[in-house]
Amino acid sequence: MTDAEMTMPGDGAGAVDGAAGGNGSPARDHTVWERLSREVIHRFYTGDVVWLSERLDGDFAGIGAQPEQYRISTQGILFNAIALPDLVFTSERYEWVASCDGLTVVMGQYEAYTAPDQGIVFADTQRFTMVWRGEPAHARLVHWHVSNPLRAAEEGEQFPYRAGAAGLRAVSLMAEQKRYRRELRIQDVAGAIHRLLPFDLRYLSVDGHNTVLHMTDGSTYTVHEGLSSFLAANGLDGPDGGFVRIHRGYVVNALYVRSVSDKVVMTDGMELPLPSRRQSEIREAIAAARRD
Repeated sequence: MTDAEMTMPGDGAGAVDGAAGGNGSPARDHTVWERLSREVIHRFYTGDVVWLSERLDGDFAGIGAQPEQYRISTQGILFNAIALPDLVFTSERYEWVASCDGLTVVMGQYEAYTAPDQGIVFADTQRFTMVWRGEPAHARLVHWHVSNPLRAAEEGEQFPYRAGAAGLRAVSLMAEQKRYRRELRIQDVAGAIHRLLPFDLRYLSVDGHNTVLHMTDGSTYTVHEGLSSFLAANGLDGPDGGFVRIHRGYVVNALYVRSVSDKVVMTDGMELPLPSRRQSEIREAIAAARRD
């Protein structure tokens, strides 16, 4: 294979971080492959086996991170897509490497933690390589190599030393929000007293002069207090609490944010409005709440 036969990244080649996109023809636009690889990762962790089965080549063979996963078949991938927990991604990078003879190589890494409502807690950084066959519109994945496991800590394992910094922050934030001393004592508009943990509070919204607390179990509590005043009175307005104001009428628990684009998408699928001029600012604030 000569240099002329292989297309390699030049000075103008970039990588997709998160959901970044690009312009250009599908055959030459490297970000098309990066976005496609990102979609595989996200479809996998949301258990979309129908989509995955349509993208895996008939000759697919994967290599997993666990010792027993030297060779993974299509059925193994689909089984794991159903079995593995839902993840929240804190950092993602996808990079086109090379295209030759109808094959394209994409590599990257992502940091993620289990969605708070999954019942288990773990976080880690995972690296991968994907090999695609064909053009983007009809490409099939022929190989997927995962370099390190993304799993719960084993008995006796020193989890903090294995997890990345982003994972540690997310896990520590979960623990902090669950601590008894962080319990919130609120009085709703009907006069009833409730004791709540910040961890169980998904987001807050404004309703006139009141504040509505939206809980992870679907329940809501309305308190006769403005949003800013409520946050300050309950210690939720500081940089370490994990709550971020995304709009004058909304504050979110960063642990439950799945993505930020022209809106904020929560882990339960709820979409909250976001001023377009503040997208970068809010994205950075949520990342800081989970990573710093």
